[in-house]
Amino acid sequence: MQHTREDTKPWYRQFWPWFLMALPATVVVAGIGTVILAVRTPLSLVEDDYYKEGLAINQNLSSRSYAESMGLQAEIRIWPGLLQVDMNQPGSQQLELQLIHATDSSLDREFVLGQLGERRFAVELDNPLVGRYHLNLHGQVGEMQWLLATSAAIEFSLQTTSSPLEVQLDAGL
Repeated sequence: MQHTREDTKPWYRQFWPWFLMALPATVVVAGIGTVILAVRTPLSLVEDDYYKEGLAINQNLSSRSYAESMGLQAEIRIWPGLLQVDMNQPGSQQLELQLIHATDSSLDREFVLGQLGERRFAVELDNPLVGRYHLNLHGQVGEMQWLLATSAAIEFSLQTTSSPLEVQLDAGL
């Protein structure tokens, strides 16, 4: 005679039914989390008008070529409360500096720099610069615009420091 073992526990006290139900339940929870994240996160990295962005890229390339042909270079020094730009040669009467944050467009900053000398420009900073920024320095000679650009990790606050943060810019195509 064969002895068969009967399970006397109800199904909800067994391991396998709960294990098999946990797998799809995990996927459902992850899907809900993904939908919530997608709805709450802004799409700041996606451009609505990609054609205009492409035209701007072409204009930037010609502006960089012009800066390279002039041999322009700049050095940016950042102290607490002050941003200073030194040019290697006179290149413009007024400069515009764009600090474009790598991931958060709400942290983008634009400055119009006042001229302190023939090749030195400066602007006062009221808020600290923290994060990774792409730097674009624009100027104009006659009707031609030039552009110097670089990416730099700027980790700086308004705390006192004795030495400035220094960043080099060139036309680097």
